[in-house]
Amino acid sequence: MPSGLKPFVVVALLIVALPLLWVGAAALTEFGNTWTYRYRITLGVSVGGKEHVGSSVIQVRVTQKSAMLPQTQGVSIKVSGEAVVVDLGNHGILFVLLKDVERPQRRAPNSWSASANEITSSAFPRTQEEKGEWGLARTMRRYAQGGQGRELQPDQLPLLVRFRNETAPSTIEQVDPTNLEMSIGPGARLTRATIETVPAGRFPFNISGLTLPRWLTGEPVTRKIKEVLPWLSPDPERRLIPPTGGRMPPYIALTAHGDFIR
Repeated sequence: MPSGLKPFVVVALLIVALPLLWVGAAALTEFGNTWTYRYRITLGVSVGGKEHVGSSVIQVRVTQKSAMLPQTQGVSIKVSGEAVVVDLGNHGILFVLLKDVERPQRRAPNSWSASANEITSSAFPRTQEEKGEWGLARTMRRYAQGGQGRELQPDQLPLLVRFRNETAPSTIEQVDPTNLEMSIGPGARLTRATIETVPAGRFPFNISGLTLPRWLTGEPVTRKIKEVLPWLSPDPERRLIPPTGGRMPPYIALTAHGDFIR
């Protein structure tokens, strides 16, 4: 190579390498600021003197985006899991969705949020020690350890729905947890509703799918809803009821496949 070209080659290599190194450093920063936690929602319903119980383990992955890439600053959240399925036998199936319910007090101070990625912070808010620069990391580690639980009141639950016909998505209807008799039948009542954080395992073993000790893999994320709703689509944004599907309550009309499984 002619000696006169060497400076230009060096400059060209730097132009190519520096952005890659910068992006690589940002990716490493985000990797170190990614936390995973899991929680279980359990619901019990009594019908005809018999209690029916369903539960689901849901995973939330939180990433603090790197400030090295300004366009991606903030927090990225990914939810994996599925709705709680409570099989009521001859009285149908009740679902507790990965979706909040419309609440008049939603924007008020100390109001409850039951969306899949916010219900834990509502149930187990940050402690005084978890506020400040390292507060998010401390909170995420506390959630990931598991072992926290609390009872939920009916007005603290996510959106409850049922289908008049499980093979027809358009037959979905909202269920009021304070008045189960209206949707399910005489004597139906809520017997229990709880949330608890469960061990999330250790990366990368908690995403490997291998048969390993539970302390490595964490509590398994629930994957069985397609046994009762095989028509669920891999497109999470697809609505159950088309926009022209008639008059429906807003939260039901906007319910999508991703509210059942992610």
